[in-house]
Amino acid sequence: MVRRRVLTWVARGAAVVGACALALAPVLAHGTWVATLALLALALVFALVSISRRDPVAILTVLIACLLLIPGDQVLVGPLGGFGNPAQLLALGVLVLWAAGRALGLLRARPGHPLRWTMPLFLATTLTAYAAADVHTLTGEQVASTTRWLLISLSLIGLVLLTTDGIDSVDRLEDLLVRFTLLAGVAALIGIVEYLLPGWRWATAFQVPGFVGAAIEETSRGDFTRVMAAATHPIEYSVVMGALTPIALHLAIHARSAKARRWCKVSFAALVFVTPLSVSRSGLVSLAVGMAFYFVALGLRGRVNLAVLGVLGLSVFQVVVPGLISTFVYFFTAGDQEASISGRTDDYARIPGYLEGNWVFGRGLGTFLPDQYFWLDNQYILTTLNNGLVGAAALIVVIVAGICVARGARHRSGDLRVRGLGQALAGGIAALGASLALFDGLSFRQLSFTLFLLIGCAGALWAIVRDGPRRFPDGRLREPPAPAAVPVADVEESIP
Repeated sequence: MVRRRVLTWVARGAAVVGACALALAPVLAHGTWVATLALLALALVFALVSISRRDPVAILTVLIACLLLIPGDQVLVGPLGGFGNPAQLLALGVLVLWAAGRALGLLRARPGHPLRWTMPLFLATTLTAYAAADVHTLTGEQVASTTRWLLISLSLIGLVLLTTDGIDSVDRLEDLLVRFTLLAGVAALIGIVEYLLPGWRWATAFQVPGFVGAAIEETSRGDFTRVMAAATHPIEYSVVMGALTPIALHLAIHARSAKARRWCKVSFAALVFVTPLSVSRSGLVSLAVGMAFYFVALGLRGRVNLAVLGVLGLSVFQVVVPGLISTFVYFFTAGDQEASISGRTDDYARIPGYLEGNWVFGRGLGTFLPDQYFWLDNQYILTTLNNGLVGAAALIVVIVAGICVARGARHRSGDLRVRGLGQALAGGIAALGASLALFDGLSFRQLSFTLFLLIGCAGALWAIVRDGPRRFPDGRLREPPAPAAVPVADVEESIP
């Protein structure tokens, strides 16, 4: 007990130091200062994990911290090249841990779980597309891309399986999502700092010994410089921040502790504010879809309050960031006159020619490279090109299954906290699923990992609720049907 108290105070001290480090990072963003501050922030995460339970939640927390705080272009120095990003390596480790846990009997597979059928389907179509690549003559870049996409797909499957099988209580699932929300809030604050300090970029300032990364160029749209924090593209950053907003709102209302609710409110405000700063239509669509899903879970008073806050937020945003709302209005109403939209639609006419003879199994996993062909801002079409119609169908099935198990957990439970959590997870998954129709989202690590992590969380919630007693929405237990009465004559005949 004494040792745990000492470790707790050490962790709190590290938290204070880490918070000060993050606050001073934009001011002291030169030379070794940034390396020192970044290392302190990462040390904070590992200090908190060290005094927590050694379970999948702790492992996934470290992965999420690396995913949201270490720039996506940063990789470890060594022979791994572009695959040496810490989040990517941890994701592969997650798959290994899940396999070891199942082999040693440390993880219990939930029989009859919908995701236990959909993930093998996703794996089968991925392997089929990987094999289909051998039918074509590939360049060296395509061969490397095929292997890379196979490892990425295995990582995504591992995230779903470990999250689904490794989290066995609603409290631990909430702990993971609270940490996810708070880390997303930190990422949102970094994006806000990038907006307030033009010319400063977290990806450029992140100079940590042992890491190497490509130079990041600033991108602008209209009169605004687009923020992206640790993401590899502003669209990815905006979509992920928007998709996590309904989960942040749910935890701001229903988290177990008052402290968690208070900090989740801060994260929610930061996420809502930073999503439009990337000047991305996809980000606004993600935010709108996610919040529309969670709107259903609110009562009449909650819906009115959310609508009022939305109107007030738009008014405040117009004052704080003048001109941004009118920029979005133009982007949404310009139609084919806007260059980014016309460029996308013009490319669609070329798709059937590339799929000739490859409609079922595709051209090969990861072989449709933008450098050799063209950019395609629609993940479902891109998956059809690479994995065929069966691969695109499998991806849709996985996303729909994630939404359905989240909604299923909501309908099975009478606990308002669990019901709201199920709806929030469904909103996050639907938001990311909708965004895949607007750009090639699975090509970006932050978005793809977030999507499959949320699907795994939905699967864990469904299994936890299914294992418990079923309740009506008003909290009453659903009594199992009484056994059918056996006629007395049949009973007498069965007695020897």
